[in-house]
Amino acid sequence: MIRVLLVDDEELVREGLREILEAYDDIIVVGELRSGERVREFVESIEPDVLLLDLAMPRVDGIQALIHLQNLRRPPASIVLTTFDADMNVLAALHRGAVGFVRKSEPTSVLISTVRAAAAGISVLPKETLQKLVPQITDANGYHDDPIAQLSVREREILDDVAGGASNAHIAARMYLSDSTVRSSISRMIRRLNVENRAQLAKLIWDKVHRRP
Repeated sequence: MIRVLLVDDEELVREGLREILEAYDDIIVVGELRSGERVREFVESIEPDVLLLDLAMPRVDGIQALIHLQNLRRPPASIVLTTFDADMNVLAALHRGAVGFVRKSEPTSVLISTVRAAAAGISVLPKETLQKLVPQITDANGYHDDPIAQLSVREREILDDVAGGASNAHIAARMYLSDSTVRSSISRMIRRLNVENRAQLAKLIWDKVHRRP
């Protein structure tokens, strides 16, 4: 059973999330908060597996709440709830330990799959957001000489898909390429970026997202 703590200042949002989550047999909401003030206290008390955390809240916002959790021995997998995606607030939340985020406008299926993935220890970030965030990560951290920044536009797009978990067939169909072209591009990036496989390619992106300033 996946134990979830909800933190959002809007009661209707919390009620809606609880109703959605508890419609699934493997998920239970174990607590709710209207701000980040008592997040650490609740996490230590009820030990949720997943924290669904709004970014924009009065008094103590989502980023501040994440900072309060950083020194915990067993912090929950934190997912940011937001109405926006690729700006520095999302990036800051990822820097502070969030494993991914969900836009409040996303379909229920995206929310549930993200919660399940986070509970399983898998970081989740939508591919389209990676496409927007990676240039910001590169600029913000001074990676102008990083091999990733020197990839071609097509290679970067394929890398974003790989980081998002897409198969070669999916990438090929989406980009109107042959399977062999996709395989060759991935193999070339593995050599250029000095990694061993596609899983490590994806990890390169996540290492950049989670790197602290």
